[in-house]
Amino acid sequence: MEVEFDMSAEEYALLYKRFLNRPPEVLLCMAKMKEGDKVLDLCSGISGRLSKAAEKMGASQVVTVDIHKDIWKLREGNIYPVCNSIEGFLWCFVHAIGGGNYSDYLNVRGTGFKAFFKDMFNLYGTKSYFDVVACQQGVNYWFSDHCVLDISQAIKPGGRFIFNTFNKEPVPDRIVSSSYEIGGKNYMEVYNYINGIINHVQIVDSMKPHVSSFRWISKEEYAKTLSPYFDVEVKTEKNADIYVCTRKGNKDV
Repeated sequence: MEVEFDMSAEEYALLYKRFLNRPPEVLLCMAKMKEGDKVLDLCSGISGRLSKAAEKMGASQVVTVDIHKDIWKLREGNIYPVCNSIEGFLWCFVHAIGGGNYSDYLNVRGTGFKAFFKDMFNLYGTKSYFDVVACQQGVNYWFSDHCVLDISQAIKPGGRFIFNTFNKEPVPDRIVSSSYEIGGKNYMEVYNYINGIINHVQIVDSMKPHVSSFRWISKEEYAKTLSPYFDVEVKTEKNADIYVCTRKGNKDV
């Protein structure tokens, strides 16, 4: 009998380490995070690697966002998780910014990141609130003009938005597969690239396949979308580009 696709936080961290060799502490240093900063970790994954690193480095508050149903398990210290279901409702289980008890849960209904930022702005007053916004291995799922505008509004002037993304466009109309072992489990991945969309299937032993699709985004699109709000520096690694984006201006966007 097949069970739902799932993996432990440790397995998740090992899986995505293959795509980004730099530890999260290095990314936060690239974003010039300092003690007392407020950090927003988008698409954190259930391992919460970057969120935990930010807290250890002295962040006064880390809001960590992911679609995974068990993201709430990251709640500890200064880390406040938000479960964001892109395909359904947005459920905020986040400590009220500015005070309150974490037991006072707040359910906010909406879809996708647009609703997430709207709710954050309206309910928590978070415009120009965060010093650092980070996204590891997730920007292709949500990157768009309106989301970048929202992120620019969430960051203080001079604050930084840092993310990594693929730097080689896949070959169109070609099926690519790979297999590997992590944590004693056998993984297989298959993807193709059709009409600008990467379709990805991940299989682990007897679990149900995990299927996802996301856009390929060119360097030109990143530059055009980010440049109105950020000064952008791109650092290239073997398999990824790291974008370090500094919020322009000294006033709210």
